[in-house]
Formats: sequence, C-alpha cells, structure tokens
Amino acid sequence: MTERVCIKNSPFYTSITGVCCVILLLFILVSIVYKYRWFIKYHIYIWRHQPKLLNNMAERQYLYDVFVSYSAADQWVLDHLVPHLEGNVGIKLCIHERDFQGGRLIIDNIVESIENSRRILIILSNNFVRSEWCQFEMTLAQKHVLNRVIEPLSVVLLEDIDSENMSNSLHALLKTTTYITWYDDIEYIHLFWDRLKNSLI
Repeated sequence: MTERVCIKNSPFYTSITGVCCVILLLFILVSIVYKYRWFIKYHIYIWRHQPKLLNNMAERQYLYDVFVSYSAADQWVLDHLVPHLEGNVGIKLCIHERDFQGGRLIIDNIVESIENSRRILIILSNNFVRSEWCQFEMTLAQKHVLNRVIEPLSVVLLEDIDSENMSNSLHALLKTTTYITWYDDIEYIHLFWDRLKNSLI
C-alpha cells in the first residue's frame, strides 16, 4: 500500500498524468475547432469587416444580382444555368470560376462576392455537399440571411441527396426553404426556368 502511494506521489507519475491531461484537452479543443471551423472563419471575417457590413441593405450598390454557390464538378451550372439566366433573362451572376479575383484568399473572394450580390442561389448536389468550401458558402449564406444582410436564399435541388451526405444543416435548409427541383424533362423545363426566374427577380 505504501509503495502504491509513493508511486502516485512520485514526480514521474505526476508528469505523466499532467501530459495525458494536456493531450486530452488539446484533442477536445481541436475537435471543437474542427466541428465549428466555418462558424469561426465567418465570425473572424465579420470582426475584421464589421464597419463595412453595417451599411443599410437598401443603400448598397451591388456588383451582381446573384451569387451562385455550386460545386465546380457540376457542369450543369456552366452549360445550362449561366447561359439561360445571363443570356435569356439578363441576370448578372457571380460565378467563382470566372469572377473570383486571382491571387486572393479563397475565403476573402467568397465573402466579398456574397456581400456584393443582392441574392444567393445555392445549387444543391452530392458534389456540393461533399465540398468543404461549398459547405462554408452555405453556412455563410444562411448567416447573412439571418442577419438580414441579403434577401432570402434561392435553392435548386439538382439531384436527390444521398443519405450519407445529408447533414443536419442541409436537412434544416431543405425543411425551411422552398427549393426548386431540376428534372431533365422537356415538358418541365419551361416551368423550372419560370419558377427560378421569379425567385431571383
């Protein structure tokens, strides 16, 4: 019994216990930071640019009508969405592959493009929900709507989302937002474009 007490009171035992506690705390901290990384990035940016964001929405001059949040893997955006909305409807879109400024941080490009757009259009697909940057854009868009920085979101559901890709935030978005589903059906296409145009104008 005395030997066990001596071991527990030894400097070596105390050091090992302390190191284990520090490692455990670091693991918990890293897990929390990773889980809420997009919220942390968002609030850091808001803190850095707070004066700019205080401008009244009605007084702002926007560079774009709509910021399109989408996965670059979804060629549908460039093949169908951009030609129709810009060419046929006359809506000025912000497309990251074309309009983001080279040499800048991605997060700065995303946030400033969203701030310079009157509305946000999210193109939901399995490619979208698997992309961390797309998830960040979606989180940022929802925050902007809640803070009344922009008008409500418009959402296009490009395909059914696989269950393993369905996050809590995405489920909440689909439950609280009237989304427009894309069907590659000639009888439905005109209705789809009319509904999308009306949601953006």
